[in-house]
Amino acid sequence: MAVLIRTWLGLAVLGAGMVHLGVAATAPPALLAIFTLFGLGELAWGVAALAGRTLPLPRLGLVIVLLPPVTWITVALVSGAMAHGEAGGPIAGSVVGTVLGPGHGAVHVASGMSLLPGLPLLLASVLDLIPAIVIAVRLRRGPMAPEGVDGTPSALPYLLGVVAGGGLVAAVTSTALGGTELGALGMQGMGH
Repeated sequence: MAVLIRTWLGLAVLGAGMVHLGVAATAPPALLAIFTLFGLGELAWGVAALAGRTLPLPRLGLVIVLLPPVTWITVALVSGAMAHGEAGGPIAGSVVGTVLGPGHGAVHVASGMSLLPGLPLLLASVLDLIPAIVIAVRLRRGPMAPEGVDGTPSALPYLLGVVAGGGLVAAVTSTALGGTELGALGMQGMGH
């Protein structure tokens, strides 16, 4: 796998991990533990991907990047089904209302007891699903061999690629973090 692609994957998973930790900080207790584990796992895998010569434990990496989106979508669907049972409305309408939420894209958990921010989780899912696709394709092609000297790009194209990929991941991650409760608290002192 090209060094630059591995770097982009590591950066994307690091960004998703930061978003999951930001969401965990204000999540209900049960989800706090889950999102903290997701975030820490993503941070560890992302750092290992940036530091290594190959993708670290690609099958485990695939699980690490697929588990968070599957979990929060499941929470949204279950809470939508719960809302359907309470309101008596069509389930599709309640799931759409649950995922988009009132105003800021919040996901109602346990029938309105608490909220998870929908936009940050959606952006973190994008940051997770892109590496998941690349890892799955790479696993399908066969074993991953360490990269030799031939796979090392020249300095300028690599630097430009890292800056471009890092800038994109930073833009998505900062947007997602700004949509969390912590992000809203951090912006309180910014306006005059």
